Amino acid sequence: VVRMMAVKDLCRSAYYAYRVAQHVTEAEDRLGSGTVSAVEKMARTTAWMQQNAFDAFMKKDLGLASSVIDRMDEVRKLYETLFVSSERSVKAGAFLPFSLIVRDIRGIAGYAVALADDAVLAAFN
Repeated sequence: VVRMMAVKDLCRSAYYAYRVAQHVTEAEDRLGSGTVSAVEKMARTTAWMQQNAFDAFMKKDLGLASSVIDRMDEVRKLYETLFVSSERSVKAGAFLPFSLIVRDIRGIAGYAVALADDAVLAAFN
């Protein structure tokens, strides 16, 4: 059952990654370099979370799972900061794709936390 939950979380992460790719093509070159850098930081943090959540699940590592869960606060702060600053810095016509990119990256981080929770469950089975 725990493995099925993990597969579900990984599938949802893959779906959100697909959606990010779609929205990036919609935003094209209409985002400023500062905005792109902030989104890249959020994406790097989320990628770290995904990799370590998967490793924690495979190794049944509670410490690593906990560190993934703790990083969600960082993603939430980046998410809020991006939305506050983006209203001024994102060019016309790019706000919707930009906001969807940021929302989907946050969704991926959320599913990394879910996978880390699955790792905790797996450690006790």
